Amino acid sequence: IFSSLANDPVWSVRKACADSLVGLSKSVGQDAFAAFAQELFETLANDVSLQVRTGMLENLGPLIAELGRERTSESLVDHFVSMAESTGGSASGLQLSCAFAMPGVALTLGRERWAEIRGAYDMLAHSVHWKVRRSLACSLHEMARILGSELAEADLVPVFQEMLGDTDEVSIGVVNNLAAFMRQIPPTVRLDHLHVLARIATPKSGVTIGNWRLRAAMTEQLGDLSKILPASANEEMTIPLALRLLKDPASAVREACIAIIGSVLQNSSDGSSSAWRSGQIGRAMSTIKLMATNQHWADRQAYVRICGAFVGSINDKVLIEELLPLMLMTVDDNVPNVRSELAKSLANLQTKDIFAELPDVSAAAEALRNDPDPDVSRHCVITDRSKHLEFSTGLRATPVK
Repeated sequence: IFSSLANDPVWSVRKACADSLVGLSKSVGQDAFAAFAQELFETLANDVSLQVRTGMLENLGPLIAELGRERTSESLVDHFVSMAESTGGSASGLQLSCAFAMPGVALTLGRERWAEIRGAYDMLAHSVHWKVRRSLACSLHEMARILGSELAEADLVPVFQEMLGDTDEVSIGVVNNLAAFMRQIPPTVRLDHLHVLARIATPKSGVTIGNWRLRAAMTEQLGDLSKILPASANEEMTIPLALRLLKDPASAVREACIAIIGSVLQNSSDGSSSAWRSGQIGRAMSTIKLMATNQHWADRQAYVRICGAFVGSINDKVLIEELLPLMLMTVDDNVPNVRSELAKSLANLQTKDIFAELPDVSAAAEALRNDPDPDVSRHCVITDRSKHLEFSTGLRATPVK
């Protein structure tokens, strides 16, 4: 019945067959489906109707994934490659479908058959359609994982370099998964490409904010990057970059940096307390602590927020000895926004016994709970561990779930 429908005189019926061919595999055995599907694919891929041909080709990637490497013929792979070579009015759609399906097809065919589709990948990477290039950029890290470090270095690193210099819509796809891609390439190659971080973090000349989304995306990657880079590379590049991003003109970038800077410092240290007082990490800590006494209230607020974000990211002892005293000094800050942020950070600290049991922390929380500004006091939370009750200012006690 399905075969007869695939030869129906009405093109929309044949198009429906092309769209549902892959789903048919759920109803028949794999061997029977493989023979049937390849024969029917050739019929529909060479249909007189452009809509039917296009529909069948757009479903070729999922079809190859369903068939598996052993059952995928060279003819099907050639059709897949032809999608990357397509020109004319339907070229954009076919190339986009090919780019979207590329990781799945590469995974199905395996590294042994990568050579069969490598040319298609290169053509898509240089497509005139930016949406096609963006699709490849977003999946570049997955391609690197599929192909392995050797093939990734040879075939994907050049694409990586080109896409970082592409339009913002394309380059952000690479930057969003920068750490995942770097993890898949050899360590020496990672170090050779660290300079791209500084380039992305620098707004274009004459522009105050520039593409803040790109910088925010890159900032979010620094924590994971610092895990796979040696301490020397973190001290030379990652830590100075994070400190610079803490002063970025875009608030979204600063917020992203506050969230990751603790991980960057922790991943760069050797675990000893002395590491936090010397070298690049010590200088970074000094720079951060200067924010606590800065005349600009936004820096003091950022310092308090950094301390709150450090909980669980850095060693608790380091946080107590190095940062907590200056943090608690802001309890008397004359700007309500700073005190409000302190209340939020203290609530975060008090989730851990080591901080909740400190008298200075309890005293600061009590002072903020009685703050004359309601926007400050409403953020104060006390946890009575003996009764397992949670109290929020102005509200009745409720059991903690």
